Amino acid sequence: MKERLKIIKQGQRIGYRPGTIDGTLDFIEKYRLNFMGKKPEVISAVSYRIMGLACGDPHTWQDIFDEIDVEPRYASVVYRQLLDFKSKRLKEIGITKKQLENKVRSFILRQNNGSSDEDRKEISEIFRNIFLG
Repeated sequence: MKERLKIIKQGQRIGYRPGTIDGTLDFIEKYRLNFMGKKPEVISAVSYRIMGLACGDPHTWQDIFDEIDVEPRYASVVYRQLLDFKSKRLKEIGITKKQLENKVRSFILRQNNGSSDEDRKEISEIFRNIFLG
C-alpha cells in the first residue's frame, strides 16, 4: 500500500492526470513501472499495446503476447494497473474489475488453444468502452 501511494505521489508530481489515457501513458513512460520483477520496459510496451487495442489499433491480442513474450500471470498485473484508474468507469459499464480481470486472464490462457474472434471482439469492446467512453 505504501509503495502504491508513493507511485501515485510521484505521478502527481509529474502531472499525471488520473482517468485520462495520455496521463496514464505519460506515467508509465516516465516511471517504467516495475511489477512482480518483470522488466519495466516490457510492462510499458504491453501497456502501450493494450491502450492501442482499446483505441481501435488493428493489432490482435495475440500480437502483443507473441511480440514481447509476456506470461499470462504478468499480463494480468498490467491489466490491473491500467484498470486502477478506471474503476469508476467500470461501474458505469456494469462490470467489476475482478470480472474483467477474469475474462482477460481466461482469454489469454485460451489464446494458446486458438480462441475465437468473438472472444477477441468481446474483450476489445469492453476496453473500448472503458477507455473511450
